[in-house]
Amino acid sequence: MGEEAAQGGLTAAIDAREKYHGVSPVPFFGTTAATGTMYQSVYVNAADGEMQGPTEMSFPDKQCGCCKPPAPVRFNSVATPPSQAVPKTLKRPCCWLPSANKMSLEVLTSFSSHFLAMYLNEWPGCISSMLNPFFGAITGRLSVNTAPKDASLAPGVRSEAMCDFADGGVVDTTGVAASIAAGGSRKIMTVTSPGTPFRPCPREIITAAMQASTAVRQKYSGRIASKAAEKEMRTEVLKSLKGYLDCVGPDGCPVTDFNLAALFGIFPASAVDRDPSGVMLYVTNQVFDSSRYPELLEKFSQLYDQGRPLVATIKDIQVIDNPFHGTFSTRSDGTPNTVDLTVIYYHLPGEHGYYKMKKSGQIGAWVQDDGFVEGSWAARVGPEVLKLGGENFPYLLTIGQNLSFSGGCKIDAYSKEQVNLYGYLGDFIVQDAWEEVLEPFFSS
Repeated sequence: MGEEAAQGGLTAAIDAREKYHGVSPVPFFGTTAATGTMYQSVYVNAADGEMQGPTEMSFPDKQCGCCKPPAPVRFNSVATPPSQAVPKTLKRPCCWLPSANKMSLEVLTSFSSHFLAMYLNEWPGCISSMLNPFFGAITGRLSVNTAPKDASLAPGVRSEAMCDFADGGVVDTTGVAASIAAGGSRKIMTVTSPGTPFRPCPREIITAAMQASTAVRQKYSGRIASKAAEKEMRTEVLKSLKGYLDCVGPDGCPVTDFNLAALFGIFPASAVDRDPSGVMLYVTNQVFDSSRYPELLEKFSQLYDQGRPLVATIKDIQVIDNPFHGTFSTRSDGTPNTVDLTVIYYHLPGEHGYYKMKKSGQIGAWVQDDGFVEGSWAARVGPEVLKLGGENFPYLLTIGQNLSFSGGCKIDAYSKEQVNLYGYLGDFIVQDAWEEVLEPFFSS
């Protein structure tokens, strides 16, 4: 499953909509001014003019929480004020609980805890039936206008539906896809906070990936926005990076931060295997030309060896057509849709190690250096002070980091030392990267 998803990516996800009657996840966004989606059930690939996607979703079988197969429904790109996004308060199917009456920010925020819906929908229908009406009580379920004022709806096709909402996972972790879809953004900054230390990709592998992408670019005369070019580009980059993408840390997790890599259509099969419920988020989240990901790895590797914070900008990245998020490879004036992406990759500046390379050219074991890079932030702070942040600082857990059994089982907040170290490190990251990266970002 994981290998298939990792190889197929966005192209396979788009093609699969025909096979699965148009049924797919629909990303929604929310602000104080508007809520909605940029999803396109039918779109025309800007590069080759190919029309793709069924006009609506149809359901041949019963869906979880429903007593019978629901009628077809269409989702259009739409943005409405939060108070108008929910047409009316409806009773949930097979459940006595009412739906919320607006799609406000607090309602959308509450959906981040409704990850359970993703897992329950994967279970057999009999389990779902057993859980009714309780299933409706633990999911973020709203009646929403999916295609308001659409005069082209076929008979029996709904423009309003009761939908289950869940945590956006890698989609809302970075917010990049939504920022591009909103339009107008030519520079985007994202902060990535991985749960494990950064382990750089060997230079030999990065070089091979960059050479492979250059060859594909030359083959297509630079027309990387076309579907065929992007598919071949991604295949070649994945093939070159495979050894690195297969690497896992001591906890068994991939060393590649797939929240960030998925934006380029790059993610390890092992990541998908560990999180099968999130596979649709990974395969639909690509918005950038995959050939630029090795360039980002190269910049990070250089900074890592210098013991500096990982803050880098990749300029003029080609945006690709993505009907799930509503991004386009060209702007309304016909010019290529490119953006400058600045990434702040949170890690401990100064920790260092490397992957050994075998004579066969395959990646070998990881070797962790004993000390810190001379002159780095970690070296200047010193191991005794760093210990005050905990053994895994700065990769602290969001929930359950300071589990205490004194006076009963409880979870304490971050300690003063941890908070201060985080603040100190954050200040240093900004100061170190200001002149080269951050000041140009904010000043132009």
